[in-house]
Amino acid sequence: MSKVHIRDTALLAPAGFGGLDKLGSIYGPDYRKVDIGDYRNGRMKDLLNEDKPLFERYALKDSIITLKHVNSMEDFYVTLGKVGVPLTLSGIGKSYVLRE
Repeated sequence: MSKVHIRDTALLAPAGFGGLDKLGSIYGPDYRKVDIGDYRNGRMKDLLNEDKPLFERYALKDSIITLKHVNSMEDFYVTLGKVGVPLTLSGIGKSYVLRE
């Protein structure tokens, strides 16, 4: 049986970088969100019906940004002797201070 652990990337992001658009900017231009214009305002079903390739690019990019950040946080957490994806950025900070 598999387990699924939920993490909120906003809790693993620096202050002011909670949204995926800003979070992606930390990692460079390859991690910019796909612009979907007015579809952002609750019209995702319309986007899917009217421009499926754009919808798919948007959805995949959001997933890639999230994965990149979570992997980065997990990699740093491992350097502190911990295993897994941390719950919060402050939790990482606490582990760092206690280690030092």
